[in-house]
Amino acid sequence: MPGKPLVFVVMSFDDKYYPIFALIQAIAGTRGVEAVRADEAKNVIRKIRPGIFSKIRDADLIIAEISSGSPNVLYEIGWAHAMGKLTLLLAEKDADIPFDINDYLVVKYDPSTPPAVLRRYLETEFDKHLNMALQSVNLRQPLVEILGSLDEVTSQDDLFTHLLGWSIERFAEEAKLWTGDTIHVGAAEAIDKGIRIFQLLKRGGFATYLVPLNAFWTTDNQYLQECRVAARMRGVKIQRVFVLPNYEALFSTSLRDHVERDEHAGLRTFIAFVDSIPEKDAVQDFGLWDEELLCLIEVGMLPSEDTTVKGCLFTREKFALEKARLWKEHILSVSQPAPDMLKAVDALDDETKLLVCSADSMRRYAGEYCRGSYLTRGESSCEWYHSSWQYLRMLGLVSTPDWHANFYAHSFEEAFSARLRDVLVSGTADYAIVHHLAKAIPKHLLQSVIITVLDACPTPLHICRWYNRYYEDRFGFHLNLRYVQRDALETGFQDETFDLITSDAFITRFEESEQKQLIAEWHRILKSGGKVITTARLSHGTKVRKIMATQSGIDDFITRARKHIEGKKPWLRPLANTIIDLARGYARNIVSYALPSEEYVRGLFEQFDNLFIERGLTEGEFEGSTEYCRIVAVKK
Repeated sequence: MPGKPLVFVVMSFDDKYYPIFALIQAIAGTRGVEAVRADEAKNVIRKIRPGIFSKIRDADLIIAEISSGSPNVLYEIGWAHAMGKLTLLLAEKDADIPFDINDYLVVKYDPSTPPAVLRRYLETEFDKHLNMALQSVNLRQPLVEILGSLDEVTSQDDLFTHLLGWSIERFAEEAKLWTGDTIHVGAAEAIDKGIRIFQLLKRGGFATYLVPLNAFWTTDNQYLQECRVAARMRGVKIQRVFVLPNYEALFSTSLRDHVERDEHAGLRTFIAFVDSIPEKDAVQDFGLWDEELLCLIEVGMLPSEDTTVKGCLFTREKFALEKARLWKEHILSVSQPAPDMLKAVDALDDETKLLVCSADSMRRYAGEYCRGSYLTRGESSCEWYHSSWQYLRMLGLVSTPDWHANFYAHSFEEAFSARLRDVLVSGTADYAIVHHLAKAIPKHLLQSVIITVLDACPTPLHICRWYNRYYEDRFGFHLNLRYVQRDALETGFQDETFDLITSDAFITRFEESEQKQLIAEWHRILKSGGKVITTARLSHGTKVRKIMATQSGIDDFITRARKHIEGKKPWLRPLANTIIDLARGYARNIVSYALPSEEYVRGLFEQFDNLFIERGLTEGEFEGSTEYCRIVAVKK
């Protein structure tokens, strides 16, 4: 049978402090606890005596009365702290507290308080500290024994003993952390301890999986297999949230394999995106097990900017657990069931899948590279345009070459069959027009067609580079793309450089005088017999009309965006708030200069020989359906 819990009272042996000791003994006695103090002389001790050391070592709780400032008392408190012993510090209300102890909580009392009142006051602190101490005693006891061994070892003076002492000291330093309800381990030991957790798990838990850490967490290692065994064989309830850096990660074969294995084992899996988690501190790779243990992976950055696992923290500390529970709530609030999310993405057509893969990258590029373009006349950043563009394309809310897909397919095929090889994309929102070109180029001509992409802003050029990498990954070879950051009104190209110039709805980005300048520049750099293939918005008036959204138009645009996300694009729900903010910025800032009539278009292209104009309705942005003219112009 274990003995009574032991409280060791450290205090000056001045008679004035005996009433406090007697009060502590009385409180302890009513709780089945033994309270003792050292019966030692008052001289300053140079080395802690074995009797006192053993009492500190064996005690479950240390209570120290520090009002006197006695060196003996402070020395014994130091040993108690070194052993990781929980210590309740008491002092008279007017006592001077030594600066070394000032960082610790000291319970102040008034010695003139009636004993019954003082007892009730001390009972509260006694019970609280004793309960805390008894919860941790099993962890502290090994350290106490180690420190006792260290005291014996250091009395010898041979090489082996010094090596042994050094080893014990290192272990003691690490073990001090354990007594604070926390363990730090390296990456390899994190796996071993994680496996043991799953073997002991009783109720279940919650874990995140930061997908960029795939090099550390793999789909079928023993750690994850033990987790699945716990769910499948013992029925513990486990939730796992895959925290993705972007939508492109949805197409990861590793992610899909992991989700399938987890779901088959009975885990519930979810997907969240880093940008959608409201509390950024919650973006951690962590596990919360049986609601009583937090496992927090510690990561670092390699010179290559890849993420690497450095170690793991295991803790049952109350504050850390509460914080992890809040993280869990934040993450689950923006998560979607992983099987539903992946099923919805798999059902998308190829064009939308391409947008899903690239939209986050383009938003990132916009934040890094946008400084101004035709849309802002260089006066401010065009980030509001390029960061929102591909999300709005997914929602069908902005002008896109996809609205004229048949026109571009037919016109490009005719151009390439006529041996037009040097192509200029004169201004582009993203890679969309390049994508339509790539689909139209005959396979045997893919390496001989050169496509130059020109824009005043670097962002669309970077997303075109992204598209070229995507194309190479999918088809095994890249397109002959060139990237030029210049003004489309003054390109700097030599006369008659290109066989084909194309752009989508680009003319309407300019005021009337600039529209004429743009077409003249196209004519100058186009070879004889070359073609312009493009589209332009019509407004049905007598002159070029500047079009901006009214407040009601903006509100309607936002409402349509929300309905599309909620009703038709469920895979976008995790980023719904972000996309709505982007849509609002687009609607407030976008300006276009619609062409008044077909006659006006013919006037713009009067220098060209053959001019084909086809008119047709599209979905429109702010005005419902919108009329566009589709133009093919041939230079004399």
